[in-house]
Amino acid sequence: MTEAISVRSLWAALLAFLRRDIRSLFGKRIPESVAESSPAPLLAPHDGKISPTTLLDPAKLGGVRRRRKVLDWRDETIVNADSAGIDAFQDFSVHVQDLLKDVSIWRLLWAKPANEVLRVEFDKRVRLHIRKEMRTAEKRLAELLTLQDRSDRRRPSFVDDWPDRDLTCIAKHGFRPNNEDEILSCLRGLVMSNQGIVPMFQRQTISIADELIGKVAQ
Repeated sequence: MTEAISVRSLWAALLAFLRRDIRSLFGKRIPESVAESSPAPLLAPHDGKISPTTLLDPAKLGGVRRRRKVLDWRDETIVNADSAGIDAFQDFSVHVQDLLKDVSIWRLLWAKPANEVLRVEFDKRVRLHIRKEMRTAEKRLAELLTLQDRSDRRRPSFVDDWPDRDLTCIAKHGFRPNNEDEILSCLRGLVMSNQGIVPMFQRQTISIADELIGKVAQ
């Protein structure tokens, strides 16, 4: 019985030892393996000077938010312009194919220049659709700037500097089915190529955003 009590006492003493704060065994020096498992301090010690990367100047938070909102507007507008151009051109392509199916025999022999046949419909189905999207982007920007600065009434806007308004790029093609590929290829370039309608508005979007971000930085 005495031996059993002695074993219990020894075991209790061992548990008490193990439950001690292990750091007290090493004084100020803590082995790396122990330090890695210890909770990290909320802030690293410093010499009284706060690193620029530790805290952001509260006075600059407003500018950072405005810059972020302008960049979000820029990215959204670029994507929406691209989508508007693709959707509009796909719709117009279907319309052109339907018109070509109804070309009379007489017009197969003496075809009108494609630009004379398609100019009005191109304006309605493509240019107007893209212009509407850009007007929506202008409204979003106006709302954003109004929230930021109600005293500034000047609002950037897009310039409708449409390339090749008369569709001269397809004037040499007669409006007949065997010219369908050439006609649509030319018009696709007018909408989506580097010098086309959509990239024109996208470049303006980037320019407007850059100007606004520059004002924020001042």
